[in-house]
Amino acid sequence: MRRIKQLIIIACLFVFFMNMAACDKNDPTPGEIEEELVFELLSSNKDTLRNGEGTTIQALARGTKLVYHWSASAGDILGSGSTVSYITTPCVAGTIEITCKIEDVLLNSDQKTIKLYIE
Repeated sequence: MRRIKQLIIIACLFVFFMNMAACDKNDPTPGEIEEELVFELLSSNKDTLRNGEGTTIQALARGTKLVYHWSASAGDILGSGSTVSYITTPCVAGTIEITCKIEDVLLNSDQKTIKLYIE
């Protein structure tokens, strides 16, 4: 009897994990409306920075289950999601570019780039 209970538990766990593997976390839930991706604005609190200084950068977008990919031509992006922090790299001056690429649940994407000046 104990052996049968163990086999039932193992079978239930197997079915559970197979169902979890078959589900895509990006699939919309039933009744969820997939909103078209619209990347409206990419902005920074400051457009001119000194070496070692930072600023907040925000991407304003609409869509279903958005994923944000950030990059900078110099310096560091800290954080994730629609709002991140940017910190300059020492000994870098001039214009740098910050790019945000956004993807939605349907793998549509759009990107915007802003320029910051480092003194």
